[in-house]
Amino acid sequence: MPTINYIEPTIDNVGATISISGQGFGNTQGSSYVRIGGSHAPVVSWFDNQVRVRVPDFSFAGQKTVELTINNRTISNSSFSVAGPQASSYYPAGTISEDDTFTIYGSNFGIAADFEGSGAVTRSIEISGSGVYQSVTSVLSWSDTSISFKWPVPNTMLSNKTVSVTVKTGNYLSSTISNITAD
Repeated sequence: MPTINYIEPTIDNVGATISISGQGFGNTQGSSYVRIGGSHAPVVSWFDNQVRVRVPDFSFAGQKTVELTINNRTISNSSFSVAGPQASSYYPAGTISEDDTFTIYGSNFGIAADFEGSGAVTRSIEISGSGVYQSVTSVLSWSDTSISFKWPVPNTMLSNKTVSVTVKTGNYLSSTISNITAD
C-alpha cells in the first residue's frame, strides 16, 4: 500500500516544485497522477519513494490537500499550503522617475525556475494610477524575496502622481503596494 510520509516544503508559491516523499509510488508514473487542492499538478519526476510536482495555479492561497492516485487508489496528505505573494516595502522610498530602478521587497514571489519550462505558471508586475495601466516588461531580477525592474511609466502620463504596483504569481494570487509617488 502506498503511503505519504511527508511533503517538502510544507508551504510554497504557485509554480514551485514540491517533493512528496513516501513509499510504494512505483518506479514510473504510468497512469498515476497527483492533484493538489483538486487541481492537476504537473509531474516533474516520479520514483518509488519520491514524486516531485509543480504547484498548480489557484484563485486563493491556503491549505490544500495533496492526493496521489496510483493504480486507481488515492492516498492523501493535508500538510501543504499555497502561499500568495506578499509585497511589504519598496525602494527608493521617495519619488520614482522613468527608467529608475525600482525594487519591491516581500515574500513568496517565487524563483525563476517556478516560471520556466513544462507546467510553469505566469508572473507579472502591473503599475496603475491616474487611469494608466502599465505592465512591466524590463525585470532586472526576480527572487522569492525581491523584484527589481526599470520604472516604465513616463511622468507625463500621470496626472495624479500616486500609483500602485501589483505583483501577480499565476493568474490569481497577487499583492499590491499603494501610494507610490511617481515623478
